[in-house]
Amino acid sequence: MKKIRFAHLGCLLAMGAFSGCLSGTTDPADSAVDTTTKVAPSKLTVAALYSDYTSYGVARLVDGVVVDSFAIQGAKGSGAVLGASGRTLFVINQATSAITAYRDGINDKAHVVFDVNVGKGTNPYQALQVGSKVYVVRWETNNLLVLSAATGDSIGSIDLSANANAEGAVKPSKALFAGGKLWVLAQRTRADYSYDSAIVVAVDTSSKVAARGVVLPGSVNSQDLAEVAGKLYVVSHGTWDTTQSNAGIDRIDLATGKWEATIGGLMSKNKPTGCASVAGKLWVAVARDNWASKVELVNFDLSTGALGAPVAGLQGVGPLAVSGSRLWAGNKASGDKQAVVEIDPLTGIVLQSTKTPLPPTDLAILP
Repeated sequence: MKKIRFAHLGCLLAMGAFSGCLSGTTDPADSAVDTTTKVAPSKLTVAALYSDYTSYGVARLVDGVVVDSFAIQGAKGSGAVLGASGRTLFVINQATSAITAYRDGINDKAHVVFDVNVGKGTNPYQALQVGSKVYVVRWETNNLLVLSAATGDSIGSIDLSANANAEGAVKPSKALFAGGKLWVLAQRTRADYSYDSAIVVAVDTSSKVAARGVVLPGSVNSQDLAEVAGKLYVVSHGTWDTTQSNAGIDRIDLATGKWEATIGGLMSKNKPTGCASVAGKLWVAVARDNWASKVELVNFDLSTGALGAPVAGLQGVGPLAVSGSRLWAGNKASGDKQAVVEIDPLTGIVLQSTKTPLPPTDLAILP
């Protein structure tokens, strides 16, 4: 196992840009360990990845307070994402293709479950634990990598090639376990970064090869998916313009595995960027006129396809996360408004806001 190098909290919080302050997640040549006191988790923990797309760090929030924080080395230019299963936090460095699992989300040597590399240049997008296995979605490969959740050892893979476009690219980007299957989004991006129609693949986790999935008619550049009452909802951003109607929210029946509809019709200027299911409702982050600074959080009416009024006080809504009947969003607005906010999913009212050192770009919940 690689040695782990840790950032000092005082250094992180003292510097707005964090230049020269990053010490990273992995460095085989360094044995230094941060002696900062780590607060033992006693309540639900929100892990927030924050970034200015030059520096990356992870903050641990308990009861609306940042209790500790650490930086991620080498993510500059490529990025990082988070995942969680129970009290295990997965920190994914997309530039180095490293996945580090931390028990209770605490970044010290005693809490590292595993630290593994999942293939140079594979660009991992997600680590999703189901039972004793972790399924790794890698954008630059045509398969899912399967790891042991206990050790991080590779124990197999699942071939997604049946869903490739004419150029042989699947470009898997997201996965969700629902209805006893692993549902995987295939963006099917071409070499020139244009898109073929997205496909959602129902993966039998006992198989080594996935069959052809469900084509989303007209929807391209799929971003996220959520399950509500036996239906799978897929949000697609569409192309980066406001003239073509190729963004939308598609519905698939989990029992039959069949596409049913694009509810509300395909969108042009309203571009969905993410979604979350909570309390029987579907909340959607929607970019207005394709501008990242105008991303709003709205409730999506499952019957009519109507977009509700945006949650007041949020600008540039980023990641969404759910635990039980509780909903969180990353507010990526600049200045004092960059924060992780908890929202009442029934009323859309902001209940709590916790400022982060930089804009939050991903969230994970440790219940």
